[in-house]
Amino acid sequence: MMQNKLDQTIDETSRDLKKILKHVGHKKIADSINHVICNMLPIQNDKYIISDVEDVINERLQDYECSDKLFKGKTNLPKRLETRIGAKIMFLNNSEYKHKMCKGTLGVNTDINKETQEIKCAFCIKGGIVDIKITKQVSSFYINGAPASRRQFPIINAYALTVHKTQGLTLPDISLNLDSQMWEVGQTE
Repeated sequence: MMQNKLDQTIDETSRDLKKILKHVGHKKIADSINHVICNMLPIQNDKYIISDVEDVINERLQDYECSDKLFKGKTNLPKRLETRIGAKIMFLNNSEYKHKMCKGTLGVNTDINKETQEIKCAFCIKGGIVDIKITKQVSSFYINGAPASRRQFPIINAYALTVHKTQGLTLPDISLNLDSQMWEVGQTE
């Protein structure tokens, strides 16, 4: 069922884009590839979501462009999520461990409800498929002694990921460029 849903949403000419995960060396490159491929997916019944983070320091809402550098080492929640039905995604934390999902679990968006701010996703896990609704989560921490938090969906689009994000995953098909962004001299000899 998950494969059929994904097949329905992606144009025949871009069918390989959903199959092959691109390994890249830098997050900015992965973000760019994910943005381009996700924007190629058709929008079905106005079902897409664009979600900017809500960053708070000392109970004061921050401009995420300014707070992003401060928050970088504290949370992996993305500063912006743009996703659609049929998009390949990665779950970013262990909050759904009761469903045998953990950080790095790959899945696909199957429905989006803008009003309730819920994204329905199907994830492949050992022994089956988990179909759950994802809502925004809060990651809390301290910055220079002040309480801080980031609120966002704990997923990212996953057509391209850094090698760091894919460590430990078993993936059926990948694309890997052995260029200077990935390797030092001698590593590929």
